Amino acid sequence: MSIPLPPLPTPNYIKAHHMTSEALRARDQEIVRCVLQAAAKYLDSVHATRLHKFADAIRALEFHHE
Repeated sequence: MSIPLPPLPTPNYIKAHHMTSEALRARDQEIVRCVLQAAAKYLDSVHATRLHKFADAIRALEFHHE
């Protein structure tokens, strides 16, 4: 399973704000990584055997730009 990230802004927006596509992509991926890691840590902290499976599933998620 993967989580689609929102599409990157238009080239005109990127140019006007002095951003690169790579910088935006890296930013979005870091945001998603942090959110998924926080969710997995929360589930780990519950110490319930069934929930560890969910934490592992969250860690296995991938994300990409559409």
